[in-house]
Amino acid sequence: MPYPPPSGEPANVPPPVGGPVPPAPPAAAYPPPAPPVAAHAAAPTPVPAYGEPPLGPPSYLDASVLPAVEPEPEPRRGRGRVAIAAGLAVLLVLVAGGAAYGWQLMHRPDVQVARAFSATTSAAQGDVVLTVEGADPSGGFSGVRYAWGSGTQQIQVRTKTGTAADVIVTPNHLTLRIDPSLFASQPEALAQLRTIAGTLGADGAALEALADGKPVGIAIGPGSPLQKLIDSLQSSTGSTSSSSISPDQISKITNAIQDAVKKNATVTDAGSDQYGDHYKVTVPLKPVAQAAMSSVASQLGPLAGKVSSADLKDLDGKTLTADVWTKDGRVVRVAVPLSDLSEGQTHATVVATFGTGGVQQPTEPVTEVSGGLLDKLLGGLGSLGDLGGFGSASGTGSGAGLGG
Repeated sequence: MPYPPPSGEPANVPPPVGGPVPPAPPAAAYPPPAPPVAAHAAAPTPVPAYGEPPLGPPSYLDASVLPAVEPEPEPRRGRGRVAIAAGLAVLLVLVAGGAAYGWQLMHRPDVQVARAFSATTSAAQGDVVLTVEGADPSGGFSGVRYAWGSGTQQIQVRTKTGTAADVIVTPNHLTLRIDPSLFASQPEALAQLRTIAGTLGADGAALEALADGKPVGIAIGPGSPLQKLIDSLQSSTGSTSSSSISPDQISKITNAIQDAVKKNATVTDAGSDQYGDHYKVTVPLKPVAQAAMSSVASQLGPLAGKVSSADLKDLDGKTLTADVWTKDGRVVRVAVPLSDLSEGQTHATVVATFGTGGVQQPTEPVTEVSGGLLDKLLGGLGSLGDLGGFGSASGTGSGAGLGG
């Protein structure tokens, strides 16, 4: 229990609410403030005295000698960034536009078809089979196959029962095989051929093989017995013109026709089906025919005959429409209605089917035509006696042959 203070008031008793406030103590009870401290004056910094330099006063530092200091230009960062951004934007537009144009160009129907034809014809080897669909099925003919590869070209005439004729040509060799069934209606023709072969002795072996449907070969080209015989016949008749057609001439004629087709053709996209990507190609006939005739005349000269002067008036306004299919960047099928090529009403269509099979080599030995046989068959010219040393009566050809 707290004890009361000395004043005698009860402990822990607050003053009465609203009671009198005790008066403040008198001012004399506070001590007076201390006087301010006087500040110390700073001593002046002594200025050293310099004498005149030995070379005189520095007049070269006069403002008329030194250029006035120009203030540094403020950096133009904002404008530089805008210019760079604008340049990049223009470049981006050009690149994007060029890429879009290139994409459109590469995917144009005419470019697609042209590239597919180029890839097909420039392949190291390949083949194309020509057939006629919708024609009278009673005929024995079924199509023609053309193949190429390694400097060799092959043509096969096909029937429903097999291959009627085979020809393979290289720069220096030709091989021929004929199916004897072609002479089924004229058996006397084969009998006569065998009779002739029997009278020729060893030189008749090639004729015997031909009658039996086996491949027969003959050397061609410059220096060959056949070419020597042709040259001798020309000199004996006084003819000086050459009747040979080189592969280079044929290639130039073909290229001229292809260029004419590319320049004049119109190609449209026709979707796709079981054969591949389908295109419609429309070609005016007259400009293509004119290009072909001009090339034939320039390449073959007198051999062109009347081909180069043919009248093309009937081709005015006529067009040819072909259906072309491509697959994996190559042409696989071309269909041309015969109604575009003839005046008569027909629903037949010429179809070209492209493949990669190449040349089909023979499975039988090739019997070579001897120089003696050429001499005996083509006039027995005494001046060609040196031909007898060429080849042999029979043997296996080492060059390209025909498919059996």
